[in-house]
Amino acid sequence: MEVIHTAVSDVLLMHAHPNFHLATFQVASQFNCLEFPSYDVIPEEGIKYYIDDPTQGPACSLAAAPGTLFRNYFVQVDPASPNVGQRQRRQINNLAGVERLLHTSDPKTWFWRVSNGYTIMKRKRLPKLAQILEEEPQRREQIVEHLRVGVQLGTQVVFRSRNGDTFHLLPRTSKQLVNQVFCSAMSLHPDVVHDASCIAPLVLRACYEATIAQAILAAQRNNWEHGAANVVLTFVGGGAFGNDIEWIVDAIARACATFAAFPLKVYVAHYRAIDFGIEAMINSRIDAYLQQNASHGEHKCVHITRGDWQDGPVARTSSAPEATSTAFATDVAPMVTAARAVDDLAISTTSSGSTGRSGGRTVLKVTDSHVMDDDDDDDDDDHDDDDDRDHVGDVGDDDGTAFIHTDAKRANLCAMLAMALMAFSSE
Repeated sequence: MEVIHTAVSDVLLMHAHPNFHLATFQVASQFNCLEFPSYDVIPEEGIKYYIDDPTQGPACSLAAAPGTLFRNYFVQVDPASPNVGQRQRRQINNLAGVERLLHTSDPKTWFWRVSNGYTIMKRKRLPKLAQILEEEPQRREQIVEHLRVGVQLGTQVVFRSRNGDTFHLLPRTSKQLVNQVFCSAMSLHPDVVHDASCIAPLVLRACYEATIAQAILAAQRNNWEHGAANVVLTFVGGGAFGNDIEWIVDAIARACATFAAFPLKVYVAHYRAIDFGIEAMINSRIDAYLQQNASHGEHKCVHITRGDWQDGPVARTSSAPEATSTAFATDVAPMVTAARAVDDLAISTTSSGSTGRSGGRTVLKVTDSHVMDDDDDDDDDDHDDDDDRDHVGDVGDDDGTAFIHTDAKRANLCAMLAMALMAFSSE
C-alpha cells in the first residue's frame, strides 16, 4: 500500500480526472447517504441545496450527479415495499444495526436518535453507554461490525469542472465512472464530545475500514486496471460534525495498517493545503499500528508519500518497517470478514440506462436499512413542487463539451441534472 497526502481544492475535479477512472471515493454524508445542511431538512426538499454547499460531500455528490438523483428519489429503502425514494418517514438509516444492538424498545432509554441522517445525542444517557462498553468490551467490536455504509458502484461522473455558478460537463463520449462509499460520523455538539468518546471513534473506525475494504473489492472486480487501485479518503466527522481530530487520525491510520498488504494507492485528501501537523500524526500512527501488527507476526509495509494527485506522488519518506513478501490471496478472507459493512449488503438496487450514451451503471448498496416511523400512507410522497422557483440557463457547447450556467441561489438542481442528462443522451 502507498499512502499519499495530497492537497485538494475541489474534489469534483478529482472525480473527472482520467487517473481516477474506477477509483473509490469516500464521501462524507449523513446516515441516510444524503447531504442535508441541517437535521430539519427532509428528502422531499430535493437536492437543490447541494450546489450551495462547498464541503466535500456535496462536491462528490455533484460530480456524480446521476447517483445523487438516484439516492434521493429512486433508491428502494424497504425491499418489502413497492415505494421508491427517500421521504421524511422513509429513510435509510445506516446506524440501524448499531441501534438494535444497543437500544431497547423504550425510546426514553436511547443514547441518541437519528433525524434526517443526523444524530441527536442524549447527553445524560451517554455515561450509561460508556459503562456498558466498559463492562462488556466485546460490544465495541460488535458496534464496528454492525455499522453500515452506502456503496454506489460504477456511478457516472458528469461534470469536469466548475467556475462559480458555471458547471462544465464532460464530453458526451466520456465514460468516466467511479465508486463512492457514503460514510457518516456521529454529529456532535461541543457539549457532548467528551461523553461521546465511548462510541464516536468506533463509528469512524468502521467507516474507514469499510471504505478501504470496498476499494479492494472494487479493484479486484476491475482487475486492478485503470484507476481502480486508487482510493480517496477524507476527514469524516471533522468540521461541523465536531469529532475530535485524534479520533479521525487514528481511524485512518488503523485502516491503512489493517489492509497494508494490498497494492492500493490511498490518497488522504487535505483541503486546499496539506496540514503538516495532521500528516505527521497520521504517519506516526500508521507506524505504531504496523509495529504492533509486526509484534503479532504480521509483516506489512506502507509507503508514505506527499504529492500532487494530478501528476502522481513524489516520494518523500517511508515510515513503515521492512516488509516480507505477502501473497495477495492470503488476506482476502480476513479482509472480507473484517469488512462486513460492505460484504453483507441487504439491499442492492440497480438503475440502468439513466445516464445516457455512456452506459454508466448506478448502484446503491446499504445494509440493515431501517424504515423510520414507516407507514403505508403515501401522502408524504406527494410533494408540491409548484412553489419551486427554479432557473436553469442555456445548455450548449464549449470547445466540444456542454456546460450549464445557473443562478446558484435560485437553482433547482434536479432540473439542472435533467438537462445535463439530456445533453449526454442527445446525438
